[in-house]
Amino acid sequence: MKVVDRRPPLKGTLLTYTGVGAPQSVRYIQIDLSKSPPKWDYIGPEGKPEEHFPLRVTASDSEVFDVQAFTLKGDGSWYLEFDYTANGEQGAFRVDDHGKPFRTTEGSAPGQDPYAWINGRWELLRSE
Repeated sequence: MKVVDRRPPLKGTLLTYTGVGAPQSVRYIQIDLSKSPPKWDYIGPEGKPEEHFPLRVTASDSEVFDVQAFTLKGDGSWYLEFDYTANGEQGAFRVDDHGKPFRTTEGSAPGQDPYAWINGRWELLRSE
């Protein structure tokens, strides 16, 4: 996990996704970008952080990670880097937004109107 830039939070309309789920087994990772360095946790089936790495998989295994990144202050650009060992060789691969860092902003800053898709429609989560 690498934060490449930090800025004041964005203002405007904030749209958020409140659901989780996939047609196969998913591993959940939560990242707090407010910390320096960012803090990440593997979230287990009980919804609490667990130790689960390093992870061993075979070539026939399919792994899906649902990464939920948030910040309690400001706005940041970031990307993920995964280190791996395969056939005795070590490497790393980067997960980003088509060559650009992801961007995450604080969700409760003044001047924001946060909406979530709930029960088939956009609902305002709070009012100023």
